[in-house]
Amino acid sequence: MTQAAALSPEYVLLGFLNQQPAHGYDLHEHIEAKLGQIWHISLSQTYNILNRLETQGYIAGAVQEQEKLPVRKRFRLTAAGRRRFEDWLSTATSLARTPSAWSSSRACILPARFRPPPRAR
Repeated sequence: MTQAAALSPEYVLLGFLNQQPAHGYDLHEHIEAKLGQIWHISLSQTYNILNRLETQGYIAGAVQEQEKLPVRKRFRLTAAGRRRFEDWLSTATSLARTPSAWSSSRACILPARFRPPPRAR
């Protein structure tokens, strides 16, 4: 995997959905809040990526009706999406350990943000 591919917003969205299901707008806001100083992604780009991930079977969306408001879609990670995310997490963590692989040290924090907490014994 190349450095550019490892930093794709696709994996950031999969990472947030790995933590919990969410609506597209909420995912976009989460990216802006957590990574906005590092990276900008437009709302339309967020929705395009979500639609592509859903078509590819990595996420599933459920339409939710709202009274007097447009319908919303709540996305969740599928088993295939979880495997894709875990594969990326392993690769991105390896890249982060290679000093010459990433020019920005801030990019190395992305895999750490999605690492699950250690299990209680």
